[in-house]
Amino acid sequence: MRLNFGLCLIVWGCLWGCVPPFPDVTDAQDASLDACAPLIEQCNGRDDDCDGKVDEALITRRCLGMKGVCLGAQSLCVDGEWSVCDGPMHGGDAFRAVEDGAVCDGLDNDCDGLTDETCECMNGDTQACGPDLDPCEPGEQVCADGAWAECIGAVGPTEETCDGVDEDCDGAIDEGLVNACGACGEVPGETCNGADDDCDGSTDEGLLNACGDCGTAPSEVCDGADNDCDGTVDEGVRNACGNCGDLPIEACDGVDNDCDGATDEGLLNACNACGPLPVDTCNGLDDDCDGNVDEGQVERCDGVDNDCDGNVDEAVVFPLAACNTAPRPAPCNAGTRICVNAEVTCRSQCDGAGN
Repeated sequence: MRLNFGLCLIVWGCLWGCVPPFPDVTDAQDASLDACAPLIEQCNGRDDDCDGKVDEALITRRCLGMKGVCLGAQSLCVDGEWSVCDGPMHGGDAFRAVEDGAVCDGLDNDCDGLTDETCECMNGDTQACGPDLDPCEPGEQVCADGAWAECIGAVGPTEETCDGVDEDCDGAIDEGLVNACGACGEVPGETCNGADDDCDGSTDEGLLNACGDCGTAPSEVCDGADNDCDGTVDEGVRNACGNCGDLPIEACDGVDNDCDGATDEGLLNACNACGPLPVDTCNGLDDDCDGNVDEGQVERCDGVDNDCDGNVDEAVVFPLAACNTAPRPAPCNAGTRICVNAEVTCRSQCDGAGN
């Protein structure tokens, strides 16, 4: 039984390194243990090289794959195990294992190949801030604790008003404030001028007259045209005869010249006929239509018995009896008018004969 236990110890000691002496082990068994070759010391909490020390000379080993400030970091053998390659104990104070936004120092503190990836900016850096469009003016920000501080000195935007200025500094002027014509203020009223004053896409709407023009519609004149554009030609301007111009004057011609429904009104003589009134003659008729037949007439030099006394041209009286027989010399040029053969002639006082 003792031998078997010793053999097991021998085998165990050769495979797993040296073991401390056991009180029941014989000298032969100790010799067998001494015959075991020592192993290379490893970080496992054992005395692999049988020198009586555990994990000696295995204080550190180089960490692989390290970047940034972690380059050259060492792993420690602690309690028989290699420590993981992270944490301040392996890289000194500069190795923080994580990027701390409060410490933006331009170093790859978490050894991932990236520098200050949690920092918004580098402490002490400056940048312009705020809108840079007139009338705004940019200010300046300073980086503190890895973040941009308040924007100082900027002239910021104000509420947009309709004045041709970009008060809100968005690159657009008077946006949402101009009227339909693209200008400030109320939309202009439409006037009749051939232009779209109120910018609604229509010109002179509601302002044109019946003829489609500006201003008052023309008055109707008698010219065969519809001047006032009411669909009727020469309405109210034609004369009684239905024509343009002055109404014709009534003439004694058997026609209603002035279109008043009466013919030759006011122009017929006493005999109800046109022309001069006939002279009453000795014919048993009322030639002059005065209601008297063959009434006495003044005898005239016309070869007719005007006074119906049976004599012709007798005792014709001339209002201006005196006459002149010139070129006969005086006193023979003085004469008197007489009726001879139904003609008025001048008889000289010198010869008593008519000339």
